[in-house]
Amino acid sequence: MLGRLRQNTPNSQEFTDPRFEIQEDSPEIEGHPSFCNRAAFIFFAVHSVMALWFISFLLFFSGLWLLLSQFDFKAVLWGARLEKAALLLIVARLQEIEEMLGAGMVPTPSHWSGLQQLGPPWGRLAFDSLQELRAQGGAVLPTLRRLKELAQTHRDVLAQTESRSAQALAQALVAGVLVPVFGFVLYGILPGISERPWAWLFGCILGLGSSLTGAWWMLRLADAARWAGLKQVERPWVLGVQCTGERLLALVRAGTPADLAWSRALEFLNAVAPELALEWGYSIWATEPKPNTSKVSHAARKVLLELGSGLRKSVQTAILDGRPCMERVESSLTGCRQDLQALVDRELSLLPTRILKPLFVFVAPAILGLLAFGLYLAFTATEGGGLDVF
Repeated sequence: MLGRLRQNTPNSQEFTDPRFEIQEDSPEIEGHPSFCNRAAFIFFAVHSVMALWFISFLLFFSGLWLLLSQFDFKAVLWGARLEKAALLLIVARLQEIEEMLGAGMVPTPSHWSGLQQLGPPWGRLAFDSLQELRAQGGAVLPTLRRLKELAQTHRDVLAQTESRSAQALAQALVAGVLVPVFGFVLYGILPGISERPWAWLFGCILGLGSSLTGAWWMLRLADAARWAGLKQVERPWVLGVQCTGERLLALVRAGTPADLAWSRALEFLNAVAPELALEWGYSIWATEPKPNTSKVSHAARKVLLELGSGLRKSVQTAILDGRPCMERVESSLTGCRQDLQALVDRELSLLPTRILKPLFVFVAPAILGLLAFGLYLAFTATEGGGLDVF
């Protein structure tokens, strides 16, 4: 039997099969030129990809840092409350001096110096205006009451705009925390996700970034609506122009000539809004400059620039006709406040519709994408799929 098997078996066939022979020109042999070229290509490709990823992350974090540095979160989240607290202190100081003057008492020097310590532009406006009226022997109470009324009106407007934009702020907060909560819920109810925690964490980070972008967008929309669409650097103009008008009235009441009062009022505006003071013009007889198209394209900026033209014409008419200009200046200031309030009301009324855009662009895709990714991980948790998810 053994002899027959040996005769039927080919001699050394397994050692002569060419399939098992080592080819000398095979690129798999280390040290071969083809193998070295392939290894060099892989090394170059891997390091190139790593360099591109490093540059991408560097640019991403640089852009994120630039965005966070330019976006004033303090002004958006707590700016209105801080300003309202400062206005409450200003009203209290002015009310105290008004009550003392109404009762026939003389305010002490500490009361007058306390006005100078108020936040800008109120400290300089109240202290300089009232001191000039006292030096010229003019009536202090009318100017004092107008300044107090201006502070109260500005505080009421801030409170009203904050309450009307509270819905948008609440939606932004919900959009920011919705993705993490939804991610924890899916992690608990979908089987198979726990087997790939790093992939799920990466998906949650992407979804969180998208939802936070939408929340940031909604905060920007709410913040812009409270100021009628004005930019961050232009928002001091709203209070600056009104304080400039009150400064002009105080100078006229103190007996200052109208043209000189205009120049000194523009010096006050220059400390608050230099660009706006340049647009208004320092000389009352100078040719009125043509406003820049980019600046008048927005309604709120146009109202502020038109106020300067109205005040200039009031002073010019007073000089030419020899009549006082206080009534015209007061009517111009009242009209400016009403126009700005109308613009703010319109922006706040459109805010609930405008915040739907970031919700549909960033927040909703983040939620749906996270759900789809969770279902994908659940169905591919085991080989061959067919996992009973429910």
